Amino acid sequence: MRVFARIGLLFGGAFAIDAVIYWYLQKEQQTTVLLAMTAASFAYLGLYALLAVRKAGREAEVVEQEEPHVGPTIWPAVFALSAVGIVLGVLVAPWLLAVGGLLFVAAAVGWITDTRRQWRHVDHDEPAGHGAEVHG
Repeated sequence: MRVFARIGLLFGGAFAIDAVIYWYLQKEQQTTVLLAMTAASFAYLGLYALLAVRKAGREAEVVEQEEPHVGPTIWPAVFALSAVGIVLGVLVAPWLLAVGGLLFVAAAVGWITDTRRQWRHVDHDEPAGHGAEVHG
């Protein structure tokens, strides 16, 4: 994520310099505005990623809770099949679009169910005395 932030900031700066040079040499408004908007967009994405990395680092220091590992599941493969069905439905036959859409919904429901089951399993593994008050 830090690499993404650096790349975003680098592209933002490069496009900003490009916009200034283009405006100076060409005196055209439309392309200059488009280059400036591209520079601002890349800079925004870079800053957002940088702030997200910093926030995640602070939260990781506060809470050292490990996320549960979701075991092997078939649903990513079903997502891939649904993508093939959707693309073939757009290109070849509309009925394949419906099949791809149904596979997509089935894969989403299945994957969400698997993940929720895994999280529920982690929540129930907490120690029995966790959160209980001790009266002395």
